[in-house]
Amino acid sequence: MEYKNAFFFVANCLLLKAHNTHKSVLIVQLNSGTINWENVVRVASNHLVVPLLYIRLKEADLLGYLPTDLKEYLIEIHQLNYDRNTILLQEIHELNLIFEQHKIQVIYLKGVAHLLKGLYTDIGERMIGDIDLLVNPKEMEFVATVLATNGFKALSKYDSSLFTRTKHYPRLVHSTKYFAVEIHKDVIQKVGDRKLDFNAYDEKKVKTENFYLPCIEHLIIHNALNTQLNDSGALLSTLNFRQQYDLLILSKEKNIEDVIQSVQYFNNTMRSYLIKTAYLFNRVPSLTFKESTRSKIQMYFIALRFKHPRLFKLKNQITYSSYRILSDSRGFVLNMFHTSQRKRMLDHFTDPVWFKSYLSRIFKKLKSI
Repeated sequence: MEYKNAFFFVANCLLLKAHNTHKSVLIVQLNSGTINWENVVRVASNHLVVPLLYIRLKEADLLGYLPTDLKEYLIEIHQLNYDRNTILLQEIHELNLIFEQHKIQVIYLKGVAHLLKGLYTDIGERMIGDIDLLVNPKEMEFVATVLATNGFKALSKYDSSLFTRTKHYPRLVHSTKYFAVEIHKDVIQKVGDRKLDFNAYDEKKVKTENFYLPCIEHLIIHNALNTQLNDSGALLSTLNFRQQYDLLILSKEKNIEDVIQSVQYFNNTMRSYLIKTAYLFNRVPSLTFKESTRSKIQMYFIALRFKHPRLFKLKNQITYSSYRILSDSRGFVLNMFHTSQRKRMLDHFTDPVWFKSYLSRIFKKLKSI
């Protein structure tokens, strides 16, 4: 089984709950003896969906078709993630008590919001890296100070002169806690792209138990724009099972195309994401999109990545390299006009450790795409 086939085998497995008709197709594949389980595990691991793969196969009563060692591996990874997310929920409750004591209102974001909203059928379904929360920009520094008095420490130095450009306070960690905390004042990295701000979130937030969460529309918009803009999904035409599966389950709550048409920004960027997700999940009804010449062209280019993977990878490497050169050059020029930022930039580029880390991040990204 080629990597492409393993990729879509995983996609069909993730679809089992939403569309059980895929089960008969999967059984034929499972009985064929042609599945390259190493590629399947590689795809699921790279996209952080191993626990989810296990749950969908278990619910469909298909674990018996797997090699014993693979079945045991999936069980172990799911249990580890289940235990981890149990701790996550405990730490979120502890954080919420701190915020309530200081009369701080926070809105939980992304995977944490989905978990608190009950969108997942199993606590161990979603792999979550940290606790993302959104606060009023005027309170971001105060919230960081409150957490610091409760034992949290920033992993990097915060520069208040970069407040406008800052999306979130430096990641905060605690010596006795599993999860880091990211205090966001904005959800989009690039200042010019910040159409969805705290005020919009605050106006339509919903309360689940003692937690404030974004409304479904904002969960959908953030899922799309975080992947497409912050993670360069639009730039590189990348696919991301974990994020796009979230869109799939959100599509059961609200029609995605309707949400896209209801806002006045990044319609093409979000529709592009919807089209990619529909392609990934076999164009299921809940991911219906508006057909157009643009959508047909995009479908063609998504298919191209699997027909000519090396050419597609080269295209992405050239695209990303060009983007970094232009973006970093622009940042260099802008920083030269601000004394503190100019000094900070020069300190960085004359620091061999920082410069090595900077180049390492770029080469790591180039290798991964």
